[in-house]
Amino acid sequence: MLVACGAASVSISSPPAAAPSPRATCAEARTDAEPVDSTRLLALRRSVESGPLYAAAAAGSAARLAACRVDQSLGTITLQYDFTDGSRVRATHDPRIEYSEQVVRLVASIGVPAIEALQRAERAAFGAEGCGIDWRRNEARTAPAEAGATDAVFSGEVCNCQGRIRSDASGRVVELAFKSAC
Repeated sequence: MLVACGAASVSISSPPAAAPSPRATCAEARTDAEPVDSTRLLALRRSVESGPLYAAAAAGSAARLAACRVDQSLGTITLQYDFTDGSRVRATHDPRIEYSEQVVRLVASIGVPAIEALQRAERAAFGAEGCGIDWRRNEARTAPAEAGATDAVFSGEVCNCQGRIRSDASGRVVELAFKSAC
């Protein structure tokens, strides 16, 4: 089943001034005894903070970074950025299974088609050729956690990559996600 996503929009221009510098400190919430690998953490932060999904969350004029947290559990690093308008970015990376996921929760409606933000996230993760997602075809699913919400899920051929656009009952885009596991 095809779901029209062209009307939904996010802004994904250059990273906003509200973006923290890679030297900004995030609060740590570790659940294991291993120290956080600072090289991996810095690489993940740079990737996330310069990426199109972070830019989408921070694009609203009222959106300023309110908090940043780092969690490490069994080698998996999760970063969470909370913005003052309620938007949120969560990025997870587990090198053991080559798993990466970025989820952005949007509060405000912003500038370009949501599908374009996900296409840019695909190219940021896999280069100009992407991971083989056919952005003209998706599977529509009911979002189990939100009454009336639906997901448009786009799947690729490489590394089980997937883009997802969640819309609320009124059709407004409330979440974007891109993930892969090689």
